Amino acid sequence: MTAVVLILVIAAVLAMFLPLISSRPGPDYYRSDDTEGDNLRKRKRLRAMLIDLRQEFDSGKMSEEEFLTHAGPLSAEMESLEKKSAHTASAKKKKSKRQFCSACGRANEQGAEFCMRCASPLGGNS
Repeated sequence: MTAVVLILVIAAVLAMFLPLISSRPGPDYYRSDDTEGDNLRKRKRLRAMLIDLRQEFDSGKMSEEEFLTHAGPLSAEMESLEKKSAHTASAKKKKSKRQFCSACGRANEQGAEFCMRCASPLGGNS
């Protein structure tokens, strides 16, 4: 009788921890859309690799031809990642269609002359 209970307890514990030890990826709605973070991590890794290559070249362990052969593709990938990062950053910086009151901080529609909360003149604050 105790052996059956022990087996059931072990099975329950394994069933509870099975999702943690499975190698199968979870559904897409559990994954974050962290493309900018991934881009930053890739750029840091590439920068470290380029620094290592440069140190090996400077110390004489690598010829100039070897350095250029290895560093060329890495720097090209780095430039493409930087362009993607700059493109996404500029897309996020869209100009606001609201202007804020300097007296109370309320957001007012673009072109409003007076604040809707405190009636202070806005005077072109953006």
